[in-house]
Amino acid sequence: MWKYILLFIVFNIQAKILRYDVYGSNKYPTSFKEVCESMGKRVPLLVEVIDSRTLSCMGEDVSISKFCQKKFKGNPEFARPLIDKAGQQVLCQTAKRIVLSYKCGPNSLNAFCRASQAGCKNMKKVFAQNLDMIHHSLIKRDDESRDLNCYFEKQLSLNTID
Repeated sequence: MWKYILLFIVFNIQAKILRYDVYGSNKYPTSFKEVCESMGKRVPLLVEVIDSRTLSCMGEDVSISKFCQKKFKGNPEFARPLIDKAGQQVLCQTAKRIVLSYKCGPNSLNAFCRASQAGCKNMKKVFAQNLDMIHHSLIKRDDESRDLNCYFEKQLSLNTID
């Protein structure tokens, strides 16, 4: 959990997401109560949002990422979990392709900005969990900043090729 919090803190230091395009996306909603029960928690009378990745089911933390991974086990299109506070539900998002560009500030010490493959692998953990990384690049700009570009796509099998 701490690595995700640290990840989002690091995002705000001289960097930002320039592009986040999701193709062939669907969001599958599940109520907070159902998430808690599915993860083995007793009937939750009180469910609270701890952060963007965690629910508290009667005082017991539940990772929404683990819930969605369990629900979509083996699904190559599972991308990421989201919390819909207003709707009191967890959304498990699927996608066929995700294109992500991330701006690294000049002299950035950010781990995402040092090497494209390592940076995109870290982005995959947050934005494209079951998708395959098919491209990674780090492009230097005139102002000494850099853009990390990552393309993720659903796994292709020989059966899908005509």
